[in-house]
Order: sequence, then C-alpha cells, then structure tokens
Amino acid sequence: MGFIAVALRSALTYIWILHYVSDFSADATADLSPSAVTVWVSSTVGSDTPSCGAAQTAPCATIDAAFNQCGTVSNCSLYLEPGTYTGTGNTNLLLERAAIANSCLAVKSWPCASSGAMVPGLSDCANAPRALISCSASNKGWLLSASSVVLQGLLFDQCQTPFLNATLMPMYSGPTEVPVGSALLFLNSTVVQMLDVTVQAAANGYAVAVFPGDPRVGSGDATVSNDLTVTLERCVFLNNTGGAFMATACLDQTPSYASADSVTVRTALGACACNAAISVSNCTFAGNTVSLSISTPLPILPALLITHFPTISKSNLTVDIYFANSSASDRTTSWSQFGSRLDARQSSECSTYALSTRRSPTAPDCALCLQSVTFKCVDPVICTPDYVQTSRLVIAWHIVHSPDVIAITPVSSIRFADISFYNLFRGTLCMEVLASGKVFVDRLRVIDSLWVSLGAWSMFIDGFDLQHIKYPVSDLGLDYFGMRKLFL
Repeated sequence: MGFIAVALRSALTYIWILHYVSDFSADATADLSPSAVTVWVSSTVGSDTPSCGAAQTAPCATIDAAFNQCGTVSNCSLYLEPGTYTGTGNTNLLLERAAIANSCLAVKSWPCASSGAMVPGLSDCANAPRALISCSASNKGWLLSASSVVLQGLLFDQCQTPFLNATLMPMYSGPTEVPVGSALLFLNSTVVQMLDVTVQAAANGYAVAVFPGDPRVGSGDATVSNDLTVTLERCVFLNNTGGAFMATACLDQTPSYASADSVTVRTALGACACNAAISVSNCTFAGNTVSLSISTPLPILPALLITHFPTISKSNLTVDIYFANSSASDRTTSWSQFGSRLDARQSSECSTYALSTRRSPTAPDCALCLQSVTFKCVDPVICTPDYVQTSRLVIAWHIVHSPDVIAITPVSSIRFADISFYNLFRGTLCMEVLASGKVFVDRLRVIDSLWVSLGAWSMFIDGFDLQHIKYPVSDLGLDYFGMRKLFL
C-alpha cells in the first residue's frame, strides 16, 4: 500500500485515469411468508382486553398487549394505527421471539399493512402518517429478536436510555465500550429490515444497534452463525447525538458486556455471522454525531458504524452535517459521519466455513458498493472558511479493510460512484480509505472541502472534480495542515 501526492495547482482540476462505469446494487430485502397472526393496535380507540386485536375494529390499546397475542405461532404481525404511543406498554419493551423456530415479527403502521416485501425504492406507505413511539429521557424503545424482524412506517422520538453497554470496534485503536440501543436493539436475528422508519432526537448511545447474537447470555467462546442480512430502506436519522445506527457481524472481545438494566454480564467473545451483508439505500442522515472528549481524540466512532460485514452496499444517501445541540463545546470533540471496518476477527472466526457458503449467490460483485452519496456541511460554525480545526480528528467518511480479510474474500473490491463532499472547508476532512484490494473510483466531487486519502493495492480512477481547493491560506487554511495535495 502506498501514497502518491498529487499537487493541485488550479481552482478547477480534473483527473482522468481510467474509464470505469459503476452499475451495482444489492437487494437484501427478505421475502417474508404471510403472518399466521395479525394483531391490530390503536392508541386512541383500542382496549387491552384478553382477545384484543383480532380485528381492525377491535384493536388493542398498547403494543405490549398486542405482542402478547402472538403466542407461540411462527409468524406474527402487529399493525399500529398512526398516532402517538408512549408510556407503559409502548416503550421499554422486550419483543423477543428468537426462541421460536423460524419466527417472524413484523411491526408496521396501518398504511403499510399490505406492503409485504418491498421493492427497493418503492413504497405505497412511504409518505403516509406514521405511528409515533415517543420515549423520554428515562425511557428506551424496543428490544427485538426473531429469525426475521421487519419494521415499517414507524417514528421513534427522544429515546434516551440505552439497552446495553457494548464493546464496539472504532475506526482507530482498540475496542471501546459504548452504550447502544436507545431506540431499537436487534438481537439473535438473521434478517433485519427497517423500511420507512424515522429515528430522531435519541441520545446517550447509538439510537439503533444490530448484533448477530445476544450479549446478555453467559460467558464462553464465540458462537458462529451463518447468516445476517440487514436492510435500511427509505429511513431518516435526525438529530441523534449519541450515534444514529450501528451494526456488527461479530461482537468484539471485551471484559464485560454490561446491561444498562444490570440484568446480566457477558465476558469473552460474542457471536459472529459469517455470511453477513448490509444494504443502506435511499436514506437521509442529518445532525447525527457521536461526541467524545477532546482529551481522547481517538477512537473515532462514526454516527453510522458498520463493522465486520464482508458485504456492504450504500446508495442514494444524503448526509447533512451539523450539530443538533447549540453548545460550542460539542464542536471541539472528535467525531465522524460514516465508518466501516473489516478486520481479522471475522475471517478468523469464520475460517471453518467454506467460501462458497459465506456469501449469498445474489451478493454484489464488490465488498463495498458505494453509489450516489452526498455529504454537505451546513453547521453555521464549522462550515465556514474561517473555522480552524485544532486538536481533533474529524473525517466525514472512514473505510478500513484489513489485508487478512481481503485475502480470503472471493470478491474484495471497493467501488465508488458519484460521491460528493460540499462545504466541509477545513472544519471536517472528507474521506480516508485504507484497503488492500482494488479500489474503483468513478466521479468523486470535492467542492470547497479538504483532504481525500485513498490507499489500496491497486486503484482505478475516472473523474475527480475538485473545485476551489487552492484557496488562499486565510480562506481554506491548507498551509495549516502542511498540504496542498490530494493523497492517493
């Protein structure tokens, strides 16, 4: 792996090296069988009777009462009337069905009741009123577990108490204990779908977390499962100050997994899903941060964190960078927006699995497929030419892929197409990529922004659009960093 410094000497610079047109997509949406039990819920006209929810005209009043109607059948769907669900019976819920073989749990708003398995980019309920799950500073959202879990047409607001303190692998340094699951925590599932879901104003930990196993069980060696497919489609993550979303295909080693409810503690390694894939598409991220103390600039925990997944697809995403809180001290901490990390842990735990069984036949032809992603800085303080970055490490997008993993992955390339950074100036660096496989770059735009670092075994680049990079020192502060260069 090496770096080549390319000096930028004009206000508008294009670099044309190789023509490559990316056309990739990943559809990880599951086709779920019809539910055996359907339960209707209404916070306005429902009643929690022993037989509530069997008909839309006789709904349950709370989500917990509706969930209890699922019993032990394999497939259960809860349909929530648009409205507000808060307090006892609607928040702090354990919606667990993983002990039931081939179980499916779907929770949708009434307008989404007939949607079924969604076609990416299409939805007949995307713009319909949503069921609002309103937490508070002392409440959390839901813990869910089943073979397949689907959420659609829901809005989670102000969930600020995490379910667990888990150890995550940040972008740099070693494992770090972080609170997770303020709004949603998915455990022991092989399929997780979030469709037309909004999560906003969560705090004190990652709003949404997905784990392949269950960190609440006792200590022991790592367990290995084969499948984990995660899909985020048409979701909105807004003003979550403890992190928006994290998913890992392997739980990392830690001295303890402490439950926020002090229920159990786990030691040693957690579960690994060897045939893991995640797709994030047509989503909006705005005002999401994970703030750390200025005295500890490392590790970096991105607002969207994905670790140990051998297959990742991101497409049609918009990211507005700003601080939801007005406190000036927030802007002096280290933070990031997107990050993905794949290292030796996944390959070592999954070494007994044949390569042919470790990737879905429908997997894309790249390890990371990244298309049509736009970052725009709109914060009134840091998104100005006059703002000076000091003792912080702030990069909008991190990608770290270990040589140990790439060497045994059948398809190991990283592909970028139509990636844009606007108005990051010198308050936020754009992107850093460290990989040992091939990197294909098609149409990378860096406008009024600073620093793109790409490191790979081989690289194919078509179309850098770099505008307003060579600012005077007083405007962009390039000499402050000792560089007027693009690092490749």
